[in-house]
Amino acid sequence: MKTFKTIKKELLYKIKAEEWRKVIYDVYLQTESKEDILNFIKTYSVWIFTHKVLNSEYLNKNFSEEELLNANIYTKGDYFLKDVNICVCGTARIKVTGSSKVIALEKSEIIACDNSEVKAFDSTRLDSYNFSFITAFNYSRVYANDYSQVFAFDEVKVSANEHSEVGAYNLSKVNSYGNAAVYAYDYSRVKACDESILCAYSRSICEVYNLSKVKAFEFSKVESHDQSRIQVYENAIIKPYNNCCVENHTDKKIKPHDCAIIEDCNSRELPTS
Repeated sequence: MKTFKTIKKELLYKIKAEEWRKVIYDVYLQTESKEDILNFIKTYSVWIFTHKVLNSEYLNKNFSEEELLNANIYTKGDYFLKDVNICVCGTARIKVTGSSKVIALEKSEIIACDNSEVKAFDSTRLDSYNFSFITAFNYSRVYANDYSQVFAFDEVKVSANEHSEVGAYNLSKVNSYGNAAVYAYDYSRVKACDESILCAYSRSICEVYNLSKVKAFEFSKVESHDQSRIQVYENAIIKPYNNCCVENHTDKKIKPHDCAIIEDCNSRELPTS
């Protein structure tokens, strides 16, 4: 296990004093103990891990488990925690409740309950319940339940259930069930089932089933089934099947399949006052 001076010198070379990161560099220069370094790592954990300054293996080799836990950094083991503000990385598996705040990194596994707030990076796996708030990046996987809110970026995979709300960006993939609400952007892919509510933007690709409701905008592509209802705007591309009902708010004609119903809303006469 390395000394404070050795660790500080090693990390100093990696945290370069370039202009855009000078504030981080200046804060690091003020560290005077291993405890200070761990507090610095927790505060800037997202930047440190995404820029590969260090990883959980480095932490386990150079700090004791007690030192890491005292700094609210969890790198391994299983824990059930309440009302905490923590950083989780490595092989740690954590269940948090009671308005906890979590930064999750490096394929760690988190179960978030009861208004917890989680930011997940680097292929982290999350199960969220009871009004939890999740922001997920970089190939993370999220299973959202019970009115959870999820913002998914960078090819994140989300399974949304039971009135959850999801904003999907940057090629993220979402499967929604049980009255979940999904807002899809930036080439995201969505499969919406069980009366889900979906707003599709920015060339997102969607399949909707089981009485789901959709608003489609901006070159999004939607294939609808099972009596789903769609409102079409701004160059969206629609393929309706199986008794779907489509409100067409564009100038283009939509070809129905399998008894789908097309309502040409642009051709309706406006009511006179």
